[in-house]
Amino acid sequence: MPTTITGRVLHQPGHWGSKRPLRNIGRITAWTYDNAQSFPFGVAFTNQEGWFSITANLPASRVIGMWIQVEDLCGTETYMHQIPRPPQPNSSILFPDNVGNIIAPWEPADAGLANLDIFFLKNYQSLARRLCERLKSPYYPMHISLWRESVDGTGQDYTPAQKLLIPLKAPRSGFLIHLVQDIQDEIVSTKSNTTNDAVVEILERLSMVEIKVLETSSLLNRLLAAIQRAFGTHSYSENLMVDPAHDMAAACVILFLAGLMEKDKIQPTIMFRSSSFGCSGNVKHSFSKILIDVNKK
Repeated sequence: MPTTITGRVLHQPGHWGSKRPLRNIGRITAWTYDNAQSFPFGVAFTNQEGWFSITANLPASRVIGMWIQVEDLCGTETYMHQIPRPPQPNSSILFPDNVGNIIAPWEPADAGLANLDIFFLKNYQSLARRLCERLKSPYYPMHISLWRESVDGTGQDYTPAQKLLIPLKAPRSGFLIHLVQDIQDEIVSTKSNTTNDAVVEILERLSMVEIKVLETSSLLNRLLAAIQRAFGTHSYSENLMVDPAHDMAAACVILFLAGLMEKDKIQPTIMFRSSSFGCSGNVKHSFSKILIDVNKK
């Protein structure tokens, strides 16, 4: 009778978060083994949430454990994970044996989430610090790019937080003042005398927030809600956070651009793009990217 095992592959914890799945590009090969040898069990691929499922027949011999091999089809990484027990008896497609989370010991493809001119920034903390420096002493032109691994494979699946960059193309009058006041009232107080200095102080404070705090608290949702309210839109969402690291990066860029627009009266060019490349096994790896060009008129 066929047996079904299922599980989920996650990247090792890092500045991208603690539960980042190996999306769409993982090939899973399973073996069972007895006291003498191993037996091929089956092959599957991870879905967009990192889950896999394999259904096959067990060998006639007495199985005592399983090996799960994880391969990144778009890289060179491979990991062998041992499960020192046999599949659960009577497991099936309807009631599979969940082998739990398997931690792949490598970074996700978009571990480096931003570029600011020549600087390649691997986390939102370093991005926020760089943006502080540039807001204090801006020079033009400047170019910002935000990258994110596509979840659905289209390269067009921008998060709600990233989409908040769209109304920044034509914000309402007094947007920055509304935003800073809201942040000061709801999230963090500042000691600055000017709106622009307050933005710098807010960015400095955000650069000290750890990813675990974003994952486990309401801070980022409250920040994104403040940005949403400052735009004065008529439709509001209470839960805007989808991908904490990339969403915080977008929030920091919005604050930075709003500060520049107030300080130097610039108008950024914001473009939403996608890119992809082929991997082994006819797998396509896609990314969404946001390109921002800033020039002083």
